[in-house]
Amino acid sequence: MVDEDSMELIHRRMLKVGEFLTAGAASKKVGFDRSTLSVAFRVGLERGWYTTRDSAKWTNPITGGPATEYSAVPRRAPRG
Repeated sequence: MVDEDSMELIHRRMLKVGEFLTAGAASKKVGFDRSTLSVAFRVGLERGWYTTRDSAKWTNPITGGPATEYSAVPRRAPRG
């Protein structure tokens, strides 16, 4: 699991990057390792912090299908 402070930091940095990236490519731009980013992206995707698309350039080495690219979306303010 990724701690909440790291989740927030990764999301802020991905917003600044402003493009779709695989976890491997993002690791070079946001300063976290690929495995940490993979977890953060999956959790963030469930929270609505990221959107995804199939990569036109990279393939998933396990499935042979396209790799998943992630892009941060602005978070909505909590209702209350």
